[in-house]
Amino acid sequence: MVVAFILSPTIHYFKWSHSEFFISIFVYWSIILFYEKKYLWAAILSAVASTQNSVIILLPLFYISIELFNHKLFIEKKEFYHINKTKLATFLITYLPVFILIAIPSYFYFKHYHVTSVIVANGFMDGKSSFLNRFFGVYFDLNQGIIIGAPLILITAIILIPIKLIYARKEKLDLFIIIVVLMQTIAVLKASNWNCGHSVILRYGVWIYSSLLAFVIFNLSEIKYKDLVGLLFITQFIVLVFNKHLIGKIDYISHNEVSKFVLNNFPTLYNPDPEIFAERTLGFEGVKAENSPIVYYGLDGKPKKGLIYIKNHDNNEHNWNNWVYKNY
Repeated sequence: MVVAFILSPTIHYFKWSHSEFFISIFVYWSIILFYEKKYLWAAILSAVASTQNSVIILLPLFYISIELFNHKLFIEKKEFYHINKTKLATFLITYLPVFILIAIPSYFYFKHYHVTSVIVANGFMDGKSSFLNRFFGVYFDLNQGIIIGAPLILITAIILIPIKLIYARKEKLDLFIIIVVLMQTIAVLKASNWNCGHSVILRYGVWIYSSLLAFVIFNLSEIKYKDLVGLLFITQFIVLVFNKHLIGKIDYISHNEVSKFVLNNFPTLYNPDPEIFAERTLGFEGVKAENSPIVYYGLDGKPKKGLIYIKNHDNNEHNWNNWVYKNY
């Protein structure tokens, strides 16, 4: 499990001053404990991670819901269900550290700034763009999607989900981990700065990937395809070396080699969130309507793809739904 984490794209964030690496470790560790049925410690570790990003709260809440069910707090009397007050009190006392950790950020912000979230209050979660485009992009964007940092792990996770759903005879509880991951993905889609600073993959994708990695490792270990785990490690090492080679040569305001190849040869296939295309093509942040049209030129000097601002009823250049692509 440690080797799998070291070979993950999360390692690219080790030197970052932000908390992505910290969050990823605690999320990954919590899911390992989840598979070991140590739900309290899983909830505590994920709650610690949630102090750095509130979206992570969904994970400890999932663990808590499992324990609520396991404690059998509801007892049946005749035709009605009643709460077992003794078990409820025991449960609340046991999980008090989790509730405290979850509440700390909101309490701190409210006490000092009179808001429950500084990020939301300052408009950093007010992005306007296509929901489906961003959702797809978290996983498959050619500039910053998880597919760039861990292609085989991501594909394996996608394959394992229906296989486990249809054929697994025993526990399917970990499929809720995937549901939590999808909910977390949806929660970050409103970020106002989508083409943000990152290292190989989108910063939000780092801890999302940690959940998928644990899901893949544990499920492959339980079935007859255990040898695939070794193959995943080898291919992931190759991908890691390839991406490590590119670090320093690319950043969030330039296209990477994969996206360049597709734009040069198959431009109709790559239609990312307009913010990604605009800032990486122009080479700077803060793109405005006056920068339209934004054109990507191929190696032959010919235009391959353009992004055009269309003035409409809301006249908002920061609403990326007002920008449309044109292929040449």
